[in-house]
Amino acid sequence: MKRPYFSPAALVLAGLASVVPSSVASQSYGQVSFQNNTSVTGDLYVDDRYGCGPVQMNLYCVTQVQAGAHTAYVRFVDGEVVTFESFYVEAGKVFTLTVSEG
Repeated sequence: MKRPYFSPAALVLAGLASVVPSSVASQSYGQVSFQNNTSVTGDLYVDDRYGCGPVQMNLYCVTQVQAGAHTAYVRFVDGEVVTFESFYVEAGKVFTLTVSEG
């Protein structure tokens, strides 16, 4: 019985297809950006998990999340916490949370 021949290129492509997410799966994620317009460094937490940071004055950070409803808070190094109630992140979009002094 003759064995079927698979070219090395075909095997590599088949292997990559199982590792690379489909375009539909990659579209189920969006991003949350934290813009820090304060003089105090802070970290972003999304859904009670660390998101990104530390973020210094007038800088920002970005973290990837699944599309859908989320909550977030920023914990500053001086102990202050700023909470964001429920917000919705659309697939493929960036939702920006900004904290400013004053």
